Amino acid sequence: GGLQFSKKLIDRFVASLATKPFVILTGLSGSGKTKLAQTFATWICEKENQFCIVPVGADWTNREPLLGYSNAIDQKEYVKPENGILDLLIKGKEDPYKPYFIILDEMNLSHV
Repeated sequence: GGLQFSKKLIDRFVASLATKPFVILTGLSGSGKTKLAQTFATWICEKENQFCIVPVGADWTNREPLLGYSNAIDQKEYVKPENGILDLLIKGKEDPYKPYFIILDEMNLSHV
């Protein structure tokens, strides 16, 4: 079969998102935290380019792996990360009436 989440869990997840657009899911590894967020985003978004799942690196010490950085040699160049977050943020700003989701995965394995 497919995924099965309890109604209580789904209600709490949706209520959390309605209250604040930032939700931290906790639980054991493999318990479905990422799948819950991904399934919800897939359900509510028109297109898959309205969300992205990004593994959080244990080596993240600043925002550069997430948002990129200015090239130190050529200040006119901005180095975008391959994760797609920056493009998603720009799309979301240009289209504020559609939902956009960034799912940071494996945060329990890093020191963010």
